[in-house]
Amino acid sequence: MVWALKRKHSAGGKIKTAKKYTGFYIDRYGKTRKVKGFTDKGATLEKARQLERQEALIRDGLVEEKTVNGPIPIEDHVKAFRTSLGNKDVTDRQVDQVEYRVNRIITLCEFKTAETINEAAVDDALAKLRKEQKLSAQTSNHYLTAMRQFTRWLARHKRIADDPLTTLEKLNVQVDRRHDRRALSDDEVTKILDAARTGKVSFAFTGEDRLMLYALALSTGLRASELASLTPESLDLNAVPPICTVQAGNSKRRRKDVLPLPSGILDQFREWLARKPKGEKLWPGPWAEYKYAGKMLQVDLAVAGVTYKDANGLFADFHALRHTYITNLGRQGVPLTTAQKLARHSTPVLTAARYTHIDLPDQHRAVEQLPVLKLGRELARTNDTNGHSASQNGSARQSAPESTESEIPGKTVEKSSKTKRRGRDSPTLPVPADETESKATPRS
Repeated sequence: MVWALKRKHSAGGKIKTAKKYTGFYIDRYGKTRKVKGFTDKGATLEKARQLERQEALIRDGLVEEKTVNGPIPIEDHVKAFRTSLGNKDVTDRQVDQVEYRVNRIITLCEFKTAETINEAAVDDALAKLRKEQKLSAQTSNHYLTAMRQFTRWLARHKRIADDPLTTLEKLNVQVDRRHDRRALSDDEVTKILDAARTGKVSFAFTGEDRLMLYALALSTGLRASELASLTPESLDLNAVPPICTVQAGNSKRRRKDVLPLPSGILDQFREWLARKPKGEKLWPGPWAEYKYAGKMLQVDLAVAGVTYKDANGLFADFHALRHTYITNLGRQGVPLTTAQKLARHSTPVLTAARYTHIDLPDQHRAVEQLPVLKLGRELARTNDTNGHSASQNGSARQSAPESTESEIPGKTVEKSSKTKRRGRDSPTLPVPADETESKATPRS
């Protein structure tokens, strides 16, 4: 659809009409674009038709992303990219975060069009962020992931010929870990729950509210944002088995999650839920959105005498409760595939490598469950290189000499006396009979 008109403007208090027409057409995004025309309306309309046809070809992937007016500004691509993200099962917060990171890299690199995006400039921008903003390797990788997501989208929709960031690799986060969590021990969990139970109001939550919050996190592995979305109706304690339901809009993976509850917490939760109004959030407020969960836990950690950061540099923040839940599944011998489903992870590697913390005491308890090996007395002794064996009191005693006869079917060959003497100090070697006789004959 194209059209043309002569635009009017005010000059000297009078309304004047332009001498030339302005053409209008619809681009590939469905937006109205304008183009300078001619004094002839028909020529202006034809120019607009050509531009609209070219936009259609670009939309269908038949030509490269070029127009008569030049390349499309990169800001327009970012807006369309954001719209595409919003059409998927992604939260607004995640969309905002991806868009922010993409715009941050674009600003540092001073990219004006999609065609100017290049690997070297992005790599330099990430290095600058790490140096000036003190970003960790993992946070730097998050910026790279957002930028690569943007360039893949550009290439997939034929907005650029090829993805320019396909060979740009992520950093090794193992050499720059700044906030690794740990799994809490049973003793630490008990101390934290006792501190919450007897504690004062903290971050608008009573001690009992925090006790129930920690208990449910340790029993389900739910994240802070998921716990903040729960209402009394989310917990069905009379179901078989009792369950906790997280709606798809509040789950990280954007799916409805139904998790079983252990029977050991049901009585306490029944009494607590009876005092909660129906339809209202169990733990109301923006505490999860504003990252107050970890700060709230630190208050109870201090009262309980549990260190926030241990000697190994591992942290006991709120997300460590999820680590503890998954680690306890491993400690109880739960199969990895089952633990992965309970953790709601996309891959068992994440469950086993990142969230399951099996330390040396756990490993020792595991090897103690191996079958006991019945070792004979001879296997329990060790021979030294000289043919001596160690006695029980640690002293070496001489081993009995080996048999002087070699067992050969149908024949018994007796070793010479010289061979017998040699056998005490060195390995016995077979000596041919003719050689033995020649050595026994005295020289003339």
